[in-house]
Amino acid sequence: MVFFISAFRVFRFFRSSFHAAAAGNPLKVLDIGTGPGFFAMLTAEMGHKVTATDCTQNMLLEAQNNIQRIGLKAEFFLMCFKSSPC
Repeated sequence: MVFFISAFRVFRFFRSSFHAAAAGNPLKVLDIGTGPGFFAMLTAEMGHKVTATDCTQNMLLEAQNNIQRIGLKAEFFLMCFKSSPC
């Protein structure tokens, strides 16, 4: 239960921060390491222009499916952000 409350607080803070920062204008959001696309979905739902990246094709496909399933749009790129080669 503590995790749920903590996660909910993080979600509320995240959402209010992006709404305040945008002030009616869409932001360009880069989601590095998108995984299943949770933050990409949240920011796309707020009307922002989202670019999501991940270093694994499977997670990128899952994120694309999740975004499409709820009728949102984002750009997706297979990329690795490490100091060593992928």
